[in-house]
Amino acid sequence: MPSILLITSDGGARAGLASVFGMAGWRVQDVPTGSMGAQAFRGGLPDAVVVDQSLPDIDGLTIVGDLRRIAKGRGVVIAALVDEIDRATAVQYVKAGTNIFLAKPIDVADAYARIAGKIEGAPPLEPPALSTDPLAKPVVLMASPSLNARDTAIKVLSDEYEVVHFDGAQGISGERKQAAVTVLDEGLPGGLGTLPSLQAMFGDSPVLALVGRGSEVPDHFAATLTKPLRSTQLARYVREVTDRVDFGLSPMDQGVVVRLRDGWEKLEDAAFEQVVEQIRDIATLVEGSGRTWICLTGPYVGSGKMRPRCKALLEAVSYEDLKVGMVTSQSNTVKVAHDHQLHPKMVHQSTTAFIKAVGELV
Repeated sequence: MPSILLITSDGGARAGLASVFGMAGWRVQDVPTGSMGAQAFRGGLPDAVVVDQSLPDIDGLTIVGDLRRIAKGRGVVIAALVDEIDRATAVQYVKAGTNIFLAKPIDVADAYARIAGKIEGAPPLEPPALSTDPLAKPVVLMASPSLNARDTAIKVLSDEYEVVHFDGAQGISGERKQAAVTVLDEGLPGGLGTLPSLQAMFGDSPVLALVGRGSEVPDHFAATLTKPLRSTQLARYVREVTDRVDFGLSPMDQGVVVRLRDGWEKLEDAAFEQVVEQIRDIATLVEGSGRTWICLTGPYVGSGKMRPRCKALLEAVSYEDLKVGMVTSQSNTVKVAHDHQLHPKMVHQSTTAFIKAVGELV
């Protein structure tokens, strides 16, 4: 396992580099000052070092020279992290022992490729994992140092989305996967400028900026969320960018629950027909994935006045190899089953009861 020492007080650069090298399997040590960097270097030579040109105690050029003297000719790759550098200073850095120059703001994917390329046996930076299940929960990347923001996202989204938390310091919670949507907190080390680093690690996706009132947000962000993060605001924007405004999905090992949102019963006919077609496509994926059931739920599902629309939805999800069910707020589930031509054991008042019953039937 290769190792790298990061000597920088730049929070954004440190977070991005530490994360990308750590995810690639490197041992990572980071320190904020030159003196601490020299001490760490003496404690055990790493395979590579990143030295910031601007350190709070010693200039980067001096540190590069010190590290080369400590290394005594051993082949440590040294990269200089620079804001701007003139030709004469660049020559000084090279003479002191610099192998690579990295420009700020840091492009972590490029930095990784250039450093790893000089170290024999260093693993390549793999792209984020893509799910082989077309019905897998979309990944919402919460890039925020705030545990409150993380907890809000988990509480409001986890039924339908996989929430991955990245705090910029401790790495990520869970496997590194392709994000469907990213929420980027300006409070992350490096602020909104860390977006390129996040995209290198988690892929391109629509990005929601989480900022305080009055903060300026670049136009390339899909939307702006204001602090303190409100669950209704987060849910609305995430659903919009993932095309789940009118319904949501909860995929499970053996089946999928389709939740119609509040207001579906008031949709114009043309808009409702679009929802029907979307759900028809989902049923096709459910059947093709080897799952055995699909369940419809939501406000007014199973009610008498919504019978024509429920019928259209049930027809859309009817496949020979799929068991179709319903979770309804109606008290007489036997009547609902009769009215909609469903097996009596496939209509319940709670998702938990439905899943238990369908498990006994499959």
